Amino acid sequence: MKNNNSKILEEGLLELNLSMTDQQAAQFQYFAEELINWNSKFNLTAINTMKDIYTLHFLDSISAIPFSNTIISPNFSICDIGTGAGFPGIPIKILYPESKLTLIESSKKKCTFLQHITTKLQLTNVEIISERIEEIGQNELYRESFDLVTARAVSKISTLLEYGIPLVKLNGILLDYSKEDLISNHENLNQISHLLGGSSLHIHKINSSFLNNDKVVVKIQKLNSTENRYPRKNGIPSKRPL
Repeated sequence: MKNNNSKILEEGLLELNLSMTDQQAAQFQYFAEELINWNSKFNLTAINTMKDIYTLHFLDSISAIPFSNTIISPNFSICDIGTGAGFPGIPIKILYPESKLTLIESSKKKCTFLQHITTKLQLTNVEIISERIEEIGQNELYRESFDLVTARAVSKISTLLEYGIPLVKLNGILLDYSKEDLISNHENLNQISHLLGGSSLHIHKINSSFLNNDKVVVKIQKLNSTENRYPRKNGIPSKRPL
């Protein structure tokens, strides 16, 4: 039997023309319970009530997927950079269990939680990497290898473009979860995206009865290969954005 929070998530998904099974509802419930339990010891997230976890973490994580206009089929590869406690990557994986998920997080403490929760949720084809994103972007095992790269509250978008676009395969998609007031100077951001091989920015407002009305998702398609010099060395993208 689904609890009230599961029903809220279910209603939110319906607004996005999505749905979940009873098994997936149970996975979300376990994820929320474990997040609250671990958060009391390790401070994984500032969002720490059950209702907020369901809306501001679970539903928010999934809200960008319809705008991606991608079909998440078996072996569809997703990379979530700066995933923290697993957002948006794990909720997307729960909803699309046959996808392949790579979670990138520099905090060892958070990686311990990620390993625990993905194992307990019996999520397969999940890789957890605790390295600098700049190094991963230059690693031939990961560079230009993902169908979808996601990022939520990772950095300024000018920096995020340099982190994310090198990981996206040709014709793949980068999704940045953001807010309206954080997206400015579109012309400069478009120039940065073009420099890195991406399209101009496509900005979509998230309309949900359960989320704040300032939510937007920024979508970029990979049109050309990224020059080998990007991403630059550790720390430079954040200190000296393009």
